[in-house]
Amino acid sequence: MYKKVLCVFAAANLAGCVTAPHPGGVEGAMAPRIVKDKHDIPTWTNVGSFGPIKAGDEVHAEATCATLDNDKQTFRAEGYHSAAIALNGEKFVGGGYYCVAKKRH
Repeated sequence: MYKKVLCVFAAANLAGCVTAPHPGGVEGAMAPRIVKDKHDIPTWTNVGSFGPIKAGDEVHAEATCATLDNDKQTFRAEGYHSAAIALNGEKFVGGGYYCVAKKRH
């Protein structure tokens, strides 16, 4: 597992860099879970526990993440975990995907 460094533009117009977790090369033992952050926005815990998307499941993964698309962002699948846990505390049937946002141009 490894981490990417992302630069972000803060609301106060101050630029800064943060380390963001990234799915690993294999599925981790600790299942990722969706929780709400301090701003009440759903987010994943244990992102590093996501492994690669299963071979042959790429189309389904992309279609699943595309359901999150909006007028400002599109989403793509970057990871999969067979025991990912939903906000309600139950496992996603068939596992869950780590979806990454990309700004629309």
